[in-house]
Amino acid sequence: MAARARAGSRALVVGALVLTLCAPASATLAATAPHHADPGIPDGTPAASATPAKPSASAKPSASAKPSASAKPAAPKICTSPTRPAFAARVERELRKVLRTRPGSIAFDVRAEAYGMRCRSRERSQYEAASVTKVLIMEATLHRAETRGKDKGKGGGLTSREAQLLRAMITRSDNSAASTLWSDLGRSRLHAFLREAGTQDTTLGPGRLWGLTRTSARDQTRLLGLLTNAKSFLKNRSHALTLLGRVQRGQRWGVSAGVPRRVRVHLKNGWLSRPSGGWRVHSVGAFTGGAKGPYRMAVLTQDDGSMAQSVRTIERLAHAVNRNLHSGRKQERRGYTPHGSIDRTPDGSVPADTADTAGTGTSPQSPGPVDGPQPSDGPGPSEIPDPPEPPEHPGLS
Repeated sequence: MAARARAGSRALVVGALVLTLCAPASATLAATAPHHADPGIPDGTPAASATPAKPSASAKPSASAKPSASAKPAAPKICTSPTRPAFAARVERELRKVLRTRPGSIAFDVRAEAYGMRCRSRERSQYEAASVTKVLIMEATLHRAETRGKDKGKGGGLTSREAQLLRAMITRSDNSAASTLWSDLGRSRLHAFLREAGTQDTTLGPGRLWGLTRTSARDQTRLLGLLTNAKSFLKNRSHALTLLGRVQRGQRWGVSAGVPRRVRVHLKNGWLSRPSGGWRVHSVGAFTGGAKGPYRMAVLTQDDGSMAQSVRTIERLAHAVNRNLHSGRKQERRGYTPHGSIDRTPDGSVPADTADTAGTGTSPQSPGPVDGPQPSDGPGPSEIPDPPEPPEHPGLS
């Protein structure tokens, strides 16, 4: 009996030890069992902790957690059209193709509201205007004649002397006539005219140096708008357009490239070489007689390698615009000016012995925030063969 009692006692001790050893394992199993207290949490999903666990100090963020490098913003549009975006995109592609192959600094502004499109690049950058200043001189002279109260016949209130000077200045690019009219007008009247015209980027050249007037492509299309807008305050528009349409043959290169023969071109060019910054070669013009209505274009260039190279840059840009605006059917167009017929002699708008002044002859600087696209102008060879005529696109006519 005693032996059986001792054996039972030992069994009780062993049982207690087993229960003690198994208790932690039971607790662990209970902790890992599914919890159904919250009906919103499905089986196998741990409940959210009231306080978020702190990350281990030794834990390193994964490579995917690193912020990605910011993507470059898309290049701003050169051509826009609220009614024909695909058409504007096509013209833009052709203009960008030209810009990628041309050296120097290039600015342009195309206002073709009647065709539902505008194209622009660096249109607020300032350039020394050279003989393009003569458009301003002509318009200010015509406006002064209108305010004299004389008869409003052909040419308005122009005196015979003024009419003669204007004709020589525009059709032959006569610099003596321009200097005479510049002095007759005076700086205060010229400043007043610029304000009334709404220009923002044009500053008159110092003293009698009207060729050093600094201007932008945007201001040039604004001045041309005074001649194409029937609601313009300038009433002698037809006289001005007639003069610009009679520029002598050797000076009709530039923005006229690609225009159908049936469209009338009214243009003025400037070509000036300075000790600093090389050639300034510009072409501005208005176009009338098209199926949709008038439009204007200004292309300003600097340091484009040579006179001939600059002319070709302007003409390739103009050709891309004019050909697309007047596409849809085969028609005779004005082509590129042959290299051999481009005069390399500066236009004489600034005397050759005039010294460069501060801010003159340098790369054009924008006078304020540029409100249009700024494509980069890539380098190009000094002379690039003319491209073949691209096929006609169905579109505007």
